[in-house]
This record gives sequence, structure tokens and C-alpha cells, in this order.
Amino acid sequence: ASMKPIRVQDRVTVLNGFVASIHITPSTKDKDKVGVFKADLSNKLVSTTNVNEIVFRILANYQNNPRDPAFRSDVNAQLKGKFFIMRYNNQSIRIETIDFDENENATFECGAEKLKISYKKYVENKYGMKCGKKEVCVLKDRRGSAFLPQLAYLTMRSDECADVYEHVLEVTNQPIHVRLQRIDSLVTHLNASEDKAVKERQRLELDKKKKAKADAQSPQQEAAKQQPAKPSPSPNAADDDDDDKKDEEETEMKLPQKSLNVAFKINPSSIQTDALRLHYPDFIYKAFGNGRNLVDKRVNMGDGITWGGREGTKGFLGEVHQIKQWCIVGDERSIDQVYGHWEAYCGMRGFDRRNGPILEPEAVTIDYRRGDEAYVDIGRKGYQLILLVLPSGEFGSEVKARFTKAVQSQRMIGSKKKGALVQCIRSENARNKNAVLGAFEDSMAKIGNIMYRVVPHLSADSVYAKALAAGKIWTIGLDVSHTTAKTGGKPSAAMLVLQTLPFDGTHRGMSCIAHLNKAREEIIPFAAMVTMTYQALRRHIGELKDAKRRPEIIMVFRDGLPDNGLKDAHSKEVVGIQRAIRIMRAELEEKHKVKWKPKMQFIVVSKSPVEKFGMYDDRAQMVQPLNFPAVVFRGITSSKLWDFFMWNYHPNKARKIHNIKPLRYVVLKDELKLGQSKRTNQPVALFEIINTLFYTYCFSIPFPLGGTSQPGPIVYAKHYAETFSQMILSSDRNLRDMSVAGNLTSRPHVICSLYNLPDIANVQQSPPNNANQRPQVPPKNAANAVQSK
Repeated sequence: ASMKPIRVQDRVTVLNGFVASIHITPSTKDKDKVGVFKADLSNKLVSTTNVNEIVFRILANYQNNPRDPAFRSDVNAQLKGKFFIMRYNNQSIRIETIDFDENENATFECGAEKLKISYKKYVENKYGMKCGKKEVCVLKDRRGSAFLPQLAYLTMRSDECADVYEHVLEVTNQPIHVRLQRIDSLVTHLNASEDKAVKERQRLELDKKKKAKADAQSPQQEAAKQQPAKPSPSPNAADDDDDDKKDEEETEMKLPQKSLNVAFKINPSSIQTDALRLHYPDFIYKAFGNGRNLVDKRVNMGDGITWGGREGTKGFLGEVHQIKQWCIVGDERSIDQVYGHWEAYCGMRGFDRRNGPILEPEAVTIDYRRGDEAYVDIGRKGYQLILLVLPSGEFGSEVKARFTKAVQSQRMIGSKKKGALVQCIRSENARNKNAVLGAFEDSMAKIGNIMYRVVPHLSADSVYAKALAAGKIWTIGLDVSHTTAKTGGKPSAAMLVLQTLPFDGTHRGMSCIAHLNKAREEIIPFAAMVTMTYQALRRHIGELKDAKRRPEIIMVFRDGLPDNGLKDAHSKEVVGIQRAIRIMRAELEEKHKVKWKPKMQFIVVSKSPVEKFGMYDDRAQMVQPLNFPAVVFRGITSSKLWDFFMWNYHPNKARKIHNIKPLRYVVLKDELKLGQSKRTNQPVALFEIINTLFYTYCFSIPFPLGGTSQPGPIVYAKHYAETFSQMILSSDRNLRDMSVAGNLTSRPHVICSLYNLPDIANVQQSPPNNANQRPQVPPKNAANAVQSK
């Protein structure tokens, strides 16, 4: 199979390669160590435009004056910190500096002789590439090595080629049988190379032995030629014999010993293991029953759901939270379009416009050029919800961040209880009925209405079953959103999202707590983790005091950690959450005479697992992707950790089934002790719950593409971490400036000080922890024969 680079619509070049690793299982009394070779296809996206062209495009905006400070500043802003590859290798190199004092003719000292040679001449001599373009600068890495821009191509992220990314995915998301074919070719190549290497090592070993033997015999033959007639034995004959023996021993010790063979060969056959088929959860929503009576309708998620039209949803589960005072903000045309869709929404859902869940909105026209002044004027009117029609382009993104900050910030609106929820829609979508109806649905969920409920299929003897039926399972989602720069710029935003109703499609019972990590720091510090968890639990003190609602199980889902980060995550995040729970337990017992001892599970979703698998199809005579949700729990899993792989399939994903990627889950903490239970099927309940949580992110309703790629708690944490990061503006002077109004219970609230832990040195672990310290902001059922490699 071809591994040549592939160009996608003259925008992106896809470089094809492999990622591989070898895992050694520990030896036992019965088994020796066994190595498992894991490999998958790997791709790198590279711009088709070289850096030289980018630089000269910028230069054209400055009258082609390369000495203009504004030009140099612009080039640095656009290129510094980005990664590139050279035409002559595939190594990713970071642009640390851009040297405008050098060009292609600048010289450097090369080799041990320190001969001076120009960059242009060096590249032509070493790589045979002509460098005919003029340069106005060179790129330099952290070691000071220089690279010519005309041979450098920037690597690209998915968001940097969003307009063609669907076509890129067609190239990168290869079917499982193609992946296996290409990896088979890799294994064949590696084994053939090893066969050649073995023969070469054997030849070299034989040559060494022959040379050693010749070297050992040569002095003896020379001595025999020059030796006179044999004298009579001397008194020291015995000593001479001993010396001869010693010389022989020394000679033998100097002979080359047999080298250790550290090479390996790979079994060309893929690993075969088992997969457990999982059930689709049941989906409950309010709809018409017989006649016009509203009932709680229950369907299976695998059969699909009817969300719109007469057979669709007509209300909400449980208590209805009414939106009484809200407005549409935009220009007159977009306001009229959205208003018309509100009328259609009420008719479709069967809502009374004068007394239903969402009353008639006010219309507020706005001049976005007035900026914060106009935004604050609207925010101080006390709306529950503002539906904001955004301008097009990048200006719309800026308006979204600044408007949301203005109407939700305590500092800007001057009140702790007058913040408004914001639902945004772009102006070009204002006439799109489905887009606006979706915005209304999101708004109803944000205000606290329960859109739907999902129910996992659990056996009656499951340790989760009783707690689930009583609504006593809570979840916590953890994620950290990073900026692109490793140094300087915004700090990373750590987000904790606690859900007391994790199986309901709603924001009711949700609390979001944020913390500012150091830039690009992934692990949340211990004291911050304690504080975040404690504050989240403290917001639900009413439920914790109520025996009917107090949770028995808290499931924590952590996104995006490699194996080498698990130790730190356990010592800081797992232990931090445990500490916060103990603090809350002590507070409940001391102040409210309540005893509470929940069981906690901490589950990590590993980053980009290399393992891929499929099921052999006898009819097609090839490996095909699984067409059902499943979990692989042995065969390709770790021997040191409890891990498993989830395959999140739904019939709606069938058209793009090759886009589905299995995710690896690692259970870092399991206070339920599922693995130690005498009932061996207890872990199955955990698998079913995770499979259900793929359908709890209510903004994805009606799940036209199937469930989310990760469990709902993580998707919420990721969403609000990114949202909070966007809210950090250059105008913020301290953490208090980022505090949102207290009535917005489901919005991210930043911690302004760490919980006082007297038994540890409570020093500042990540900036900034002081409420008055300014954050660093930039200026502007089972299936067999599952095969995997």
C-alpha cells in the first residue's frame, strides 16, 4: 500500500507514516517475558505553501521594506512558536527565533575544520537541493541552528485547515483492513531487515573469531622460527610453565566474547482477542401518548429518536423552568428572523406563547461599535436569557467573548445576582430554521429544563443499580484547556464540572469550577484540586444534607493524560478529590449530624491510543469495523493497569464508520472494588454506564451523528474549559474580574483563593492564586476474533 504524501486541494499535504511501540509483559513462574508490538498509521498535516512565500506576502504589505520594524513584528507574530518541517526530512522543528540579519548567503563554520560556508551552498552540497529564492530572514530552533524558509513548510492543526478538513479525514481515516495491510507491510519490512541484520552480525562475528585466532597464533609461529636448540630443563621449568599458562589465559580473556543479541522479530499474525457487545441505553422524553395526553415516552437509543414534528418532544421531564424575561439582540433583520422561528418553535413544541416555558422575547437592536458600554447597558436590565445574533467573521468571535463577559461579570454589571445566560447564533444562520430551533433547545437546557433522560442496561445485582434507581450517582468531569504558546500568554484553564443529574439532558444540578494553571501545564495542583472539588460540593449542600438525594457513588472522568502522567494525576488529582470529600464529610457530620461515605471512581481517558481493532468478516474475507458498541477488555490491555478500550458505535455513524476511533480508559481509583468482587460480571456495569454517558451532552440532541466521542462529563468539562479560556481578556486585572454573577450557577466560577490546608505548605502552586493578582494575558454480548495491531 502506498505511503506517499497526498496533496488535498492544494491546501494541505498529508504525510503518511507509522507510530509504533513495544510493550513487555512481566515474566512469571510459568511464562517468560513476552513483547507485544503495537503499531498504527500516523499522519502529519503540512501546508503546501513554504515559509518564504508567507514572509514575502507579509512583506508586500510594508512596501517591500524588510527593515521595517512593523514588518518584522508581524512576521514574528505569525510565525514564532509554530512548527515546520524541511523538504529533506520529516522532523518537526519549532521556530524559536527569526533572524532578519541573515539570509541564504550568510555563512557559518562547518565541520571539524570550521570551514566557512553559506547556508545556500551547504544545502546544495549536502542535500542536492537548489535554493534559488531570495531570503530576507532565516528560521532558528532552540539550539540556534538555521533553516532556509524556502525549504520550510508549516505543520497544520485541524482548525487551520477547517475548510478542507473533511477531505483530509478521507485520507487520514483509513478503513481498518487498509490499516492492517499497511502495518503488515511494515512488519514484513522490519522482519526482512532483521534477517539481513542477523546474517551481517553472524558474518562480522565469524570475521572477528578468525582475526582473533590469527592474532593468537602469529606470535607462536614467529617464536618457533627463531627458537635455538632445546636446552636442558632449568630449575624454574615449573614456573615457566605457569607463566605460559597465564599468558594463554590472558590471551583468551582478550578474545572478543559473543555479543548479546538484543534484536527481535515480530510475529506477522495479528492478536486475536474478545470483545463484549454493549447495549444501547433507553431514551426517555416527553411526547404525545394516545390522543393529546403527554406521557414519558421510552425508546431505545439504537432505534433512533424522533425529536421534531408531531411525534417529537412536546415538553420537559419533571418541573418546568420558565424563561419569562429574555431578549433577542442584533440588527432589525436578524431579530425579525429569529422572532419568526420562536413562533414556529412554540407551535412545534405545543407551548402556550403567553404562559408556556418560553414567553415572548423583547427585541434589542445594538450597535456593536459601542463595545462594552452597549453590552453592559443590556446586561443591567436583568434578563434571564439573551439570544445574541453575532456578526460574521472574526469580529463575531470577539463580540461573543466580550459581550458574554460584560453581561455575566460581577464587576461589569455591578451585581452578584443579575447575570444573564447567553445563547449565540451567527447572523448567517438567523434565517436557518433548524439552527435557531437548536439554539432554543440549548437555551431551555441551560435554564434548567430536563430535555430527556438516558437509562443504562444494568443487571439487578449490579453495584450501580440501586444507586442509579435512587438518583445517587454523581459525576465529575475534568479537563484542562491550553493556549498554543508554551511560555507567556494566557494561563491554561482547568475545569471541573460536577453533575448531580448526570443521566439527564439538562444543566440543572451542574456546577463548573475553574482554576488557572501555569501555561501548558496539564496536571491540576493538589491544593487547587482540593479547592475546586470542595467548592463544587459546597454548592450542593442541600442535596448532601438530604438522605434521599445524597450520592453514594461519585464517578470522576479525566480527559487527556498519557501513561507517564498517571502517577502525577494520582498523587495530585485523585488524592486531592479524596481530600475534599473527607473535608466535606467532616463538615456534614460536625455541623449537620450527617454521616456520608461515598465511593469514588477515577477514570482517565488516555490520549490517542495506538491500538485499533476490527472483526473478521468471513464473507468479505477481510477485517471490518464493528457495527455495534463494544468494549475490548483483554488481549491488548496493560499488564500493570486496569484499562479497556471502548468502541462507540451508533447506526447514525455507519456512513462515516471509519472516523470512529476506539478510546482507552484507565481506572486509577476504584473504591467500589469491581475487580475484587466475587460476581465476575460487575465491571460490565461500568462499561454500560460509560456507553450510556456518550448520550448525555444535551447540546448534541437529537444526536444525528450518534453519541459524543467521549463521555458527557468530559465533553462538558472540555466545552466550559475552552469557553472560560476565551473569557480571559486583556482588561482583566485580577481573579475577581473573572468572577461571574452568583445567580449563574451552571457557569464557570473561578477559585480566587486556595482552601487552607494546615498540614501542608499552602504555597502558590500555579499562578495566579491570589484574588488580586493579575493573570498573565496577552495584549490584544460477546464478539470473538477481534483483530488488533
